[in-house]
Amino acid sequence: MNTDADSDQHRALAGGAVWTPWRLVHNQLDRFEPPLAAFVVAVAPADEPIAILLMVLFTFVGAAASYRAGAHMAVQVLSERLPAAAQPFVTLFVRLAMAAIALFMLIWGYKLCVATWNQYLSTLTWMRVGISYAPIPLGGLITLLFVIEQLLYGDQSKRRVVDYEAREESKESV
Repeated sequence: MNTDADSDQHRALAGGAVWTPWRLVHNQLDRFEPPLAAFVVAVAPADEPIAILLMVLFTFVGAAASYRAGAHMAVQVLSERLPAAAQPFVTLFVRLAMAAIALFMLIWGYKLCVATWNQYLSTLTWMRVGISYAPIPLGGLITLLFVIEQLLYGDQSKRRVVDYEAREESKESV
């Protein structure tokens, strides 16, 4: 006779219907290997915080990739109205400003990771807070590399590596 199942049934009748399915799953997991059951029970409530952390990571990496592809948001009202001779200087200024922003993200994001390294997330007690801030310097580093690439080699948004529909003149440029 299982007293836990009986108490779960009484709790469900009393209004605890949300807790009962989880308790029944937990009781079924006890039949498996104890490490597997402990892993599933420990990770199952952590799916939302992990999804949020991955969303933040993909946002910073995606912003760097979209900058390289030329798909990032840009306001060109002023630069389009300038004479053609001034536009390369505006492009250089924008790229240097973007490099400064990426360098800021890299340096201060790293300092933020180091400053919060000894703290742990409340929802994921095994993960350090510094790791959750790691997408900031990582995105800054990737963006900085793409800015340096644009400064050295020019606009990369028309390359086949970035734009799969684009055709290039030579096969070596890929």
